Amino acid sequence: MPRYLRPSDVSPADRTKVLEFLNAARTAEEIAERVEIPGELDVGIRLARRILDRRDQLGGFVSLEQLDATPLIGPERFTEIVTTLSDARPPLDELEELRSEVAELRRRVTMLDRSSAATNVLELELLQQSAVWLGEPIDVVATLVDGTDGRPLPGRTVTVVTSWGRLEAFDEFHLHDGRGVTTRTDHVGRARVRLVPATEPPLQAPQAAALVDALRQLDRTAVTPAADLAGLMLFAERYRAVDQAGLRDAVDLCFRAFGTPLLEQRLAREPLGRWWTTEAQVFASAPDAASTRIRTAAALTVGFRDWLAAWLHTYRQLVNGDAGLTDRLVEVANRGEVESRFERVYAEVSEFVRKQQGWVGERVGSEVAESSLVAFTGAGLRDQPFERWRLQFAAVQNRSDALRALGPKSFRELTSVRSDLRRSATDLVGRPEFDQVLGELRGRLDDTASTDDLSTLRRETLAAVEATVPRQEIAALIDTAIEAATARRIDPVLRDLRLDLDSLGRRISDR
Repeated sequence: MPRYLRPSDVSPADRTKVLEFLNAARTAEEIAERVEIPGELDVGIRLARRILDRRDQLGGFVSLEQLDATPLIGPERFTEIVTTLSDARPPLDELEELRSEVAELRRRVTMLDRSSAATNVLELELLQQSAVWLGEPIDVVATLVDGTDGRPLPGRTVTVVTSWGRLEAFDEFHLHDGRGVTTRTDHVGRARVRLVPATEPPLQAPQAAALVDALRQLDRTAVTPAADLAGLMLFAERYRAVDQAGLRDAVDLCFRAFGTPLLEQRLAREPLGRWWTTEAQVFASAPDAASTRIRTAAALTVGFRDWLAAWLHTYRQLVNGDAGLTDRLVEVANRGEVESRFERVYAEVSEFVRKQQGWVGERVGSEVAESSLVAFTGAGLRDQPFERWRLQFAAVQNRSDALRALGPKSFRELTSVRSDLRRSATDLVGRPEFDQVLGELRGRLDDTASTDDLSTLRRETLAAVEATVPRQEIAALIDTAIEAATARRIDPVLRDLRLDLDSLGRRISDR
């Protein structure tokens, strides 16, 4: 048989909740919506209006007896109204009370069974809650407590592994590091490990400190890189500063480890539209004290905000804006003798590349130098006849390709070799010593080059034998040979080329 509430069954706290709601209600709809119980069609607007009318007659409800005496309320509706507006519940009959007591006893027995075989509780948390930049160290804390009473468990073994980066854990005497480390909890049941970037070689303390200090210039609250262009530019300018060798080393190591595809433009990313994220999955486990069985574990995802793409975009803009290299190439090309214009152009490019500091700086500087050389062929050679422009364009284009393929250091060496050989070759064309010059060419260049490139050059040289060729065009042919001799083994073709150029020199001398 259903049991109903009486006003005397309701506690003072629940009585207050019911009366406050009913006295504050402004419309019948408000009461009906709150009190309505699915399936009870007669609890609705009509009954709510009677409640409001009774409240207005009384000047407000001051007791539940007044609500109970409202016409058409009755014991069932009174119980529904009170139970929906408060925590009050109808009293149980004797059978229900017995069932409730049995259920509670069963619950307690289950808890006792569980506590007898309870596992310990292990939790992982980060000490830093704000955004973490790629390259910053982050401390991860593992807390181990007893699963029954929550007391800390000191001196217990905890093993932590990570999917990305490198972990460091300190004990009294040693530093343990690697993808996985084992340490022990302290007197409050905590074990601390540090997650650092896995560069090769690892960041040294001065490099890591310089990187962390530079990253502090970035706004951690910036939603996108575009929202912190000023911070990125300060970071880029600091990389170029003469006294920031430690920062350059740190940034270079980060790019070698995580950003090479960006430098090689093999990874297309929107640099300023969003922050990219590198994630590390950290997993910790603690074996039972009396066995090697592991029943306690925890996992945590650490997200590092990746600044590499945004910073590289900003740094490229900085170098391009400061360089003005194409204009300088046109200027030096038009200054002095025409025959030595390329000597001056290549020297200017070599000097620009030499001034770039850091591994990333050299790579970006090479990009700027390469694009400037290409732009120079259109802006700096307009005054040349087409045939001469074609030969000189090939030399400049090969120089641009060599810069990309060889890198800044080899490019500077090649510039020096080329300058010496071109000067000697121009002086010796048509003389017996020309063969010696070509021998030096074969000896001083790398022993690899593109056979196809030199075969093409050989055909162009043979065609040039049939006409009187100005010396600067012979020099352009030699330039092209030097630029092409940087990829694969060349001995067979170079031998034919040496003989052809020797013959060409003698024929020009005869004329």
